Amino acid sequence: QGILTMSENKGINNYDTGIERKKADVTISDDEKNNYSMPLVYDESDREKCEVQLNIDHKDFFFVSQEYGWTNLTFPNDAELAAYAPAGDFKPIGMIVLCFLKCDWGKCQPGEKQHKEFPDGLKFELNGKAVTALEGLDQCFLLHTDEEGFYHQPNPEGRYTLRVLVNKTNDKIRSFTRITSLIVV
Repeated sequence: QGILTMSENKGINNYDTGIERKKADVTISDDEKNNYSMPLVYDESDREKCEVQLNIDHKDFFFVSQEYGWTNLTFPNDAELAAYAPAGDFKPIGMIVLCFLKCDWGKCQPGEKQHKEFPDGLKFELNGKAVTALEGLDQCFLLHTDEEGFYHQPNPEGRYTLRVLVNKTNDKIRSFTRITSLIVV
């Protein structure tokens, strides 16, 4: 429906796929670093190449590379609020759940950072406050800050801004993370 990316592309054959992983895994300019919007990405190798579409749901994810510096994502966006809270009644209790892409067969790609690398290889901020703990729920995690615990207040516009930093840990392999879901309870 184009809700997540606020795209005009809608329907089974005309939806916004995000950008291909190889195009997202690039070095960005110093001007863009530390203020880069988290891109929605897909991996071409996960898509079937057939004349007839066999799958309409794919493993897309928000991608953060060590090259980006701090990246950000503000949620919910205007389209999400219109679709899920049309009467303006979005009043969450403020628990934020972040889910990492589950690695196939438990084997993550070289350079991939997940919860085990938090907080040294992977850092989070929520509305300007450092996330100090991740409470696990399978591959998903409740975000905790020292100031607010697990219950976070939205900004004055009723939204949350997540910032993510992936630290470089290897000179030969780029470090990155893949986030599949952000859930506001």
